[in-house]
Amino acid sequence: MNLLDRVTNSAAKAMQKPDRRMQAESGLRAPLTYQTFGSTDWAFRSQAQNAYLASSAVFACVTCYNLHYPQVRFQVTKGTVPGGEPWPEHPLQYILDHPNDDMDQSMWGVYNVIYTLLGGVSHQMIYRNARGQIVGLRPYSPEEIRPVQVHTGEITNASWIDHYVYSAISGATTPQLIDRASVISLPFLTANPLQPWLFVSPFAAAFLDIQGDLEMSKFPVDLMKNGAFVSLMVSMPTETAGTAAQGYKDGIPDSVFHNLKAKIIQEVTGRNKMSPLVLRGGAKAEMLTPDFHRTDYAAIGERFALRICADARVPAIYAGISESSIKAMTYDNVKLAQLGFVKHSVLGLATLHARLMTHKFQKESWMGHPMGNGTSDFTIDLDLSGVQALKEEQMDKQKMATMGRTAMTINEYRSYFPELGELPKTINGDVLMPTPMSVSYPTLQDEA
Repeated sequence: MNLLDRVTNSAAKAMQKPDRRMQAESGLRAPLTYQTFGSTDWAFRSQAQNAYLASSAVFACVTCYNLHYPQVRFQVTKGTVPGGEPWPEHPLQYILDHPNDDMDQSMWGVYNVIYTLLGGVSHQMIYRNARGQIVGLRPYSPEEIRPVQVHTGEITNASWIDHYVYSAISGATTPQLIDRASVISLPFLTANPLQPWLFVSPFAAAFLDIQGDLEMSKFPVDLMKNGAFVSLMVSMPTETAGTAAQGYKDGIPDSVFHNLKAKIIQEVTGRNKMSPLVLRGGAKAEMLTPDFHRTDYAAIGERFALRICADARVPAIYAGISESSIKAMTYDNVKLAQLGFVKHSVLGLATLHARLMTHKFQKESWMGHPMGNGTSDFTIDLDLSGVQALKEEQMDKQKMATMGRTAMTINEYRSYFPELGELPKTINGDVLMPTPMSVSYPTLQDEA
């Protein structure tokens, strides 16, 4: 059985294995554990154990998000439209900066990324004081908090979710019911089309590729263990003494040859050992089975890694997990891939989370809060001043503007220097003005 057949059969058996514990439920199945995606803790545990902690491609994709998402600061601004004036005195800003005793906002972002990518969603438990006011947040995985669907059978605009159930990841505590108003769900940019109140990890679609990635890492080792490689050839030297009539063949006695052959095989053959080929002098050996030494494992494994990156929306050249990507790496290529990844994938995810939290927290009362006074007339916006990739882009634009090697408007030129403050727009400030690239000097006739 070749490698592709092995991977395909392994995946087919996993997807066909019946799930007796959940036959009554409909939805997407998680083949690694034969459970429905998103509806139980099994799917998240499977992704964590069999993907994040076992596949370098999955680990690299999650790490890429964690290099940038925590740099985005969620900031409370005045007004209900993004881009308003920052409101640092609002009590919600303190909660976002200090969500709980174990985390600041950056570490809170790290856990959000891990839970969101591996489980499809990060559930935020809202903690309240005796007056019902929000005083803290803590992210939980889909294994710990899961939604329970409303079973009314009616078509309404009400929530799909009736309540949530919390179960400790260790299983040491009794499951607890949680009111729907005490949880905010921050998902990845996906949803379960068969169970719309649930969410799906981007790596769920990459199951076959993750299986292939894992099989590729084990396949050559299994071949070595099973002795499929002819990895040692011993050729006996030719001697001229003796004749065939005296029991000699090719100059070496049969008894000597067979004793040496048996001893060599005994010494080097077995699990985690080599499979020898013992020849007499002058004999010729040819490979009659597939030559695994010539198999391009890197090229086969690269296909799986590229698909995993595509599902997570991470540029392969930035993740650095395929040989072709590594060979094509230059500073400029990696820098552009990083910038595109941050602008489209990271900021897209952070923007979705900011809007979901805005929608939830605007319904709360912030007057007379122990951390300050505020109203619900606010928006949670993204403060990008700490995103290093965007800082470098801004510096490049400033250099470009300073060197005058392009055409730009006056207002664009000013925007590249935020340290100057907000300057009033000028007449024709939005008209493209090419920078002259030549300098005229006075002629002798002009000087006369």
